[in-house]
Amino acid sequence: MGTKVNEVSLLQKRFTYFQPSLLAHNDMNSAVALARDAVVSQITWPAESSNGKGLKEICVICFEDINATQMFSVDGCFHRYCFSCMKQHVEVKLLNAVMASCQHEGRNSEVTIDSCGKFLDPKLVEIKSNRKKEASVPVSEKVY
Repeated sequence: MGTKVNEVSLLQKRFTYFQPSLLAHNDMNSAVALARDAVVSQITWPAESSNGKGLKEICVICFEDINATQMFSVDGCFHRYCFSCMKQHVEVKLLNAVMASCQHEGRNSEVTIDSCGKFLDPKLVEIKSNRKKEASVPVSEKVY
């Protein structure tokens, strides 16, 4: 047990976001899968640029090398996706009158309206805001 705690302490220093948690032995496979996805989502490397100061990440949806400033981080779970993939995801959810959430399997962290402003058309942000307001009204009180 002490050895694992030391390993976790060493790993913690290598990540920008790290939140250890205890789990039952039978949950180990799902924890390893989540950890693998989290590691992949945080991989960055210097971009080939004139000043050499850019960072790139791999979007786990489209597998493109994306400038780190063009990556969207979902509040609550910190999974990261490129703006293009998130824009497409949120637009499809809006068209189906569903609130967008993290695209990672098993996650339901809501994509906030404020954060969508980075990649959505302002009219779509307004639609998303209205959908959220509409969802907060009980069905028995809705009038169309």
